Amino acid sequence: MNFFHRAIVFAVSGGFFFAGAEALGQDELGEIEKTPEAADYEPKDTRKPPEVDRKLGSNDDAAKSKSSQIGSSIMTRKEARTFTFSIPAPRGQILDRFGHPLAQNTVAYYAAINFPYLPDATDEDILRYAGERIIHANDLLGAQWDLDGKTVVEHYRNRRWLPLTFSSPLTEEQFVDLDRQRKPGLVLHPVYLRHYPNEKMLSHVLGYVGERPPRKLGPIEPNEPLWRDGKGVEGLEEQFDQFLT
Repeated sequence: MNFFHRAIVFAVSGGFFFAGAEALGQDELGEIEKTPEAADYEPKDTRKPPEVDRKLGSNDDAAKSKSSQIGSSIMTRKEARTFTFSIPAPRGQILDRFGHPLAQNTVAYYAAINFPYLPDATDEDILRYAGERIIHANDLLGAQWDLDGKTVVEHYRNRRWLPLTFSSPLTEEQFVDLDRQRKPGLVLHPVYLRHYPNEKMLSHVLGYVGERPPRKLGPIEPNEPLWRDGKGVEGLEEQFDQFLT
């Protein structure tokens, strides 16, 4: 599995090469299209489906299946939304004059909850759904991850279309174990992390990237970035932050 990502070289300065990608324009924004919200999508014909005639060899399972499909379709339409997100470019690499990476991005994975629509969900229903999946991941991987109840409920009420991460970056072994035995609604969420191959040797020159901003709560904003990276702190990461982001 390749956990490394390389970007495109676009600038040279002071013997160091800076690689990255320009931010996307308005017409390149990542867009997630769903059917527009429609509370009036209720079927006009409220008659019950005709009963299955047992004498003709039909069975209740066929009727239940058809009724379930109709109900799922109606539920999906009620929950439909349209969101537009911006997709940030990964932070650019810093290379030495021979093209060797001094600062680059590695793809890491977090365990996350991908909520389904829970009809008429109470706070207890939401916490139960999230808790079952966090406990499953903890038991499987021998971890002690958790989330506070307020964060879980706020996320479901306002941002349930996006995954809710709750773990630290997974090791490759944890990734494989969780991927093989994860419950429905438990997903592996990829993120970019900064990696310094020669960190001990050049840390005073390179600097570092600060922690990611706090988790966002509240309604999803138009053109909201799908992820938010930290800013460069000290050294080259800070001095050339505007070129690397």
